[in-house]
Amino acid sequence: MSYRKNHVKSKINKIKPKKPHVAKIWIWWLVFFVLIILTLSYFLFFYSGLQVSKFNITGNTKIDTRVLSDFLASETKTPLIELGDIKLYSNGIFLINERKIAKDSLEKWPGIENISVHKSLPQTLVINIRERKPLGVFCPSTGAEQINSNCFLVDQYGVIFEPVTGPFPYPTIVRQSVSNDQIIPGREIINHDIISAIYKIQESLKNGFQINTNEALISSPLRVDISTDKNYKIYFDVGPDSDIDVQLQKLDSLLSGQIPANSLKNLRYIDLRPKDRAIVCDNSVCGG
Repeated sequence: MSYRKNHVKSKINKIKPKKPHVAKIWIWWLVFFVLIILTLSYFLFFYSGLQVSKFNITGNTKIDTRVLSDFLASETKTPLIELGDIKLYSNGIFLINERKIAKDSLEKWPGIENISVHKSLPQTLVINIRERKPLGVFCPSTGAEQINSNCFLVDQYGVIFEPVTGPFPYPTIVRQSVSNDQIIPGREIINHDIISAIYKIQESLKNGFQINTNEALISSPLRVDISTDKNYKIYFDVGPDSDIDVQLQKLDSLLSGQIPANSLKNLRYIDLRPKDRAIVCDNSVCGG
């Protein structure tokens, strides 16, 4: 009896009821972390004090601020759930993708040269815009017959960005033979070195001699023909081995006194492409 009593008693002691799961400390820790995550999610996604509601836009002159604000408001909506008709969005400032907004803005408005986007807590998005400055008007060259159609403003980097029709707001028309698939606003259509040379020529003629450039024809990757408002042309070498400054110095010497005033009235063209000299042709003698 003593053995049975002791043996059975020990078995009973071993079969004690287990403590409920709720009593275990790790369950409480799990509940605590879930509450923390839910609280952080609420502040991240839905707390009104951290939702983007203001746009501080500077630098825009041509693009309407209200139009920009409406676009930015749509860009700041971050999708959380999209299941059929069920859609849940958040304007949480910490969810904003500045690079995406800048990229989408440049694609929508080719007239923007550069845009910076950054957050200003707790509810503001700061947008700084630099718009493109036109050098002139770009029109595709069609050969001997020049047609002012499908023309765009072009900046000093050779990027076309805004369609225009005549009469043009800028005196200089830049022409170059291109295919239709090259004419995409916001893309570089003229080689940067060539458009930089045209810009330098334009400024030199205007500031030094009060001569306006009516047209710059890129007749080949090595040559630009400048038509002036003085009824004569100037030919420049714009090849990779050319020096536009040297050619402008030759032009300065010619226009500063080497060409007599009465000869300037009958001038047909000045060819600055030869490295050791310039060719000056009278209208009655030389061909174009």
